[in-house]
Amino acid sequence: MPMFASFQLLELNLISAQDLAPVSRKMKTYAVAWVHSERKLTTRVDYTGGANPTWNDKFVFRVSEDFLYADTSAVVVEIYALHWFRDVHVGTTAAEDGVRLWDLRKLRNFKSFLSADANSVEFDPSGSYLGVAASDIRLYQTASVKAEWNLIKPLPDLSGTGKATCVKFGPDAQYVAVGSMDRNLRIFGLPGDEKANAEDDSAQDS
Repeated sequence: MPMFASFQLLELNLISAQDLAPVSRKMKTYAVAWVHSERKLTTRVDYTGGANPTWNDKFVFRVSEDFLYADTSAVVVEIYALHWFRDVHVGTTAAEDGVRLWDLRKLRNFKSFLSADANSVEFDPSGSYLGVAASDIRLYQTASVKAEWNLIKPLPDLSGTGKATCVKFGPDAQYVAVGSMDRNLRIFGLPGDEKANAEDDSAQDS
């Protein structure tokens, strides 16, 4: 048995973005990328491209063999605009026709979800669930690359109060926390969790 786990280097070229939400008149944007949330890498700031920034930065991630062969492995990219008080989250990796998941071994898109205004995607720690945050929040149960991923729970439509900007799973995927543009944090239970099967009545100001 080897003393150290084997690993591979995953290279990502982050070139540009197009048609970002115009959160300010003169947007200055940068992107943050990661495969594991404890180690995030940041591009340079684009000062001139506005809603169509160009970074052309290269990132290198050290990943395990298990990561390369897992069906739920993903590279997450979030885009932010500079702001004097707090940088504004502009968007997360998503396509115009929804969210796309990529097989990093074959560099091909193997799964897509319709959600034109998707703002954030997140797997739970076990890789059993995928959350997609947009005007509403959709939770999927993951499966193999070829199998169907079932929508297990659509959560309330937030478009009237400000669409969701992030989604995070709790320990053992017992609940999911959702942040939204109305500056509230909402807690929802997953199917089978009777403790938190409804929206938290005391939404906290984030």
